[in-house]
Amino acid sequence: MEGLLRGGNSISVNFTNKATNLHHVWDTSIPEHFIGGYSLPYAEAWARNITSAIRNGIYQSYADEWLKGTDLGDPVSSALKWAVESNSFICTTVLPMGVEGITGMELSGEYYEKGIQVVQVQIAKAGLRYVFHSCQYQMEY
Repeated sequence: MEGLLRGGNSISVNFTNKATNLHHVWDTSIPEHFIGGYSLPYAEAWARNITSAIRNGIYQSYADEWLKGTDLGDPVSSALKWAVESNSFICTTVLPMGVEGITGMELSGEYYEKGIQVVQVQIAKAGLRYVFHSCQYQMEY
């Protein structure tokens, strides 16, 4: 239980045969593996791809729904909404077999394939909401 209370920091796992913790896998390993590495050009390319997917690609039909319940005057509530949405994947995607079923496991295979789908959508939601709030007006996407 302690590993969960610490956000997965004390749940030992492996990713691409390297020892790490579950929190690191979700916040760093999965996204970096997907985009190819850790550098500003990789991040900028991913942001461009997400923006394109929101404007006229696979996320376009979801954009209005993702903005529902967001309030320009209350970005904290919007961030909390995103966190609650993200936490809804704990039992289905992050820990589908519980802590015991993941401890010490290699997560770069099938686990990664399921996880990256969640990461992509959650990053797209966060990006859209950030731009929406930071622009202080309803953007055209």
